[in-house]
Amino acid sequence: MQSEELLLKEAMEAVEQENLPLARELMTRLLQRNRSNPEYWVWMSGLVETAKERAFCLREAHKLDPSNAIAIHGLRFSGENIPDPEPVPPFDPAKLAWKTSLEQVQVEEKRSVRKKTSPLAWVALGAIAVGIGLTAFFLVRGPRYRPDTSPIMKFSLTPPATATKVTTPSPQTTGLAPLWSLLDATYTPTPIYAATPHALTEAYKAAMRAYERQDWPLALEYFQQVLYTEPASPDIHYHIGEIYRFQGLIAEAEKAYDASLKISPGYAPAYLGKGRTLLLSTTPQSSKAREQFEKALTLDTSLYEANIELAQLELTAGDAAAALDTLGQIPPSAPSSVQVEILRTKAYLELNEPALALESARAVNKFDLTSLPVYKLLAQANQIQGLMEESIPPLETYLAYEPEDPEALAWMAQALLTREDYEGALEFAGKALELDENSQAALLVRGECYLQTARVDEAAADYNAVLRMDKNSFAANLGIAQIQISRTLYGSAYEYARAAYELGKGDRQKAIAQYWRVKALIGLEEYKAAAAGLEELLQYPEEILPAMLRTDALTVYKQVITPTPTRTPVSQRTKPALTGKTATSSPTRTATPRK
Repeated sequence: MQSEELLLKEAMEAVEQENLPLARELMTRLLQRNRSNPEYWVWMSGLVETAKERAFCLREAHKLDPSNAIAIHGLRFSGENIPDPEPVPPFDPAKLAWKTSLEQVQVEEKRSVRKKTSPLAWVALGAIAVGIGLTAFFLVRGPRYRPDTSPIMKFSLTPPATATKVTTPSPQTTGLAPLWSLLDATYTPTPIYAATPHALTEAYKAAMRAYERQDWPLALEYFQQVLYTEPASPDIHYHIGEIYRFQGLIAEAEKAYDASLKISPGYAPAYLGKGRTLLLSTTPQSSKAREQFEKALTLDTSLYEANIELAQLELTAGDAAAALDTLGQIPPSAPSSVQVEILRTKAYLELNEPALALESARAVNKFDLTSLPVYKLLAQANQIQGLMEESIPPLETYLAYEPEDPEALAWMAQALLTREDYEGALEFAGKALELDENSQAALLVRGECYLQTARVDEAAADYNAVLRMDKNSFAANLGIAQIQISRTLYGSAYEYARAAYELGKGDRQKAIAQYWRVKALIGLEEYKAAAAGLEELLQYPEEILPAMLRTDALTVYKQVITPTPTRTPVSQRTKPALTGKTATSSPTRTATPRK
């Protein structure tokens, strides 16, 4: 942040170069930081455009420093009756009556003698004259734009108390460099849709500069000045509405959008803004917001931001196919948008198309390395496809900047579990549960870690916690089945394994559940049923049944069945037949059970 001294120096240089708009902007920033410096107000009085503004600045300077000569003479020049800061006290007539006649004559003679003017007084008077001259010079030379009729030069340049401060993820607490530092060059900002041409007034250009850098109070100040000369501009009202919306001032935003539509009922962006405010109300009004977005697109099919809002609504409602269709209607001429690709990736994930989701996430990540949500989506798409190792790098990047996301922490724990890094998995699962004690994903990972490290009772506690929240959890049922087998409670283990088998999605989950069901049958000494289950299990191809489970199943099969000349073991068949199962199913993020 620039110091006041540096800002003042730059303002003075701008004055010398006759760049009055820049000088005004710099002085405004100085007053935003320090409103109690009378010299700043005096300088601003020479940079403003109207007598009303100049008088306001001089009055502020006079309030802060009643003896400021330039402020006094400037206000007097404007017609205001400003008394001297140190008036000469009058003679007391009562005291004068007690003097002798000789003394009274001497007083009168002294009054008639004119005191010689001090050279210092002439210097001070010259400085005052120069100040007033500079003020007049700036008023004559500066480009003209007039303010609105509301009180001018308020300089309330900080957000109102009711405003909502907009924050962005900051890596300052981690000591990491911001993501944009990874770029060879910065991205070109997405153009503002409603930035329509206007007369070349400094107020409009200054407003757009402040708008683009999200200096909302200053942008509002300038836009309100533009309205004075261009009151019939619907886009100016729209921008004012957007400024209010960004600050969380919904009622003010709605009034601005309505003012825009009153001027031009066919101005599409105003309907977009009204729809967005409906979603920000205490009780979001999705159906009414949809009507506004659809109205905006009816009036202007190129308003792609309305497509984005509609797609988001459809995705929230669980209609991923409709969301993809809406995104597909965005015209090719629309600028590339990270938000569009994020929504597209989420829609693919909802439709259980992890390959397409991963392709979309990779594409948008190449386009914008700075988007944190994309790293999370990359990790999610990788994990859904069973690519746990590939999910770790994007998760590391995401968690470096968002270390308190319980969902991402649980995913990292799952990825480390597949590495058999139980210590690391427990650490991340513990962090996730500190933030969200009901995180089923974290509970399942921690339960699996406990199970693999022979902490059976702790594992059972976590699995049972998940079952209390979701009795249809495949992983929790499977985990309890394994625990009951370790406790030699084979009947109970069989019931949990059977439930897991029925809940399994895809051949991989069913194969794993079948393995543990067979183990329970062997414990119950149901060898015939166990042999039949093993034959069915060994028919799964290698990419479905984990290698470790296949090896153990073959060993167990030899122990529970005696081969006969008329029967060939399934493991020796050249082309195993699949019994009502397919070999092309997508694996899930559940932990792979181990013996």
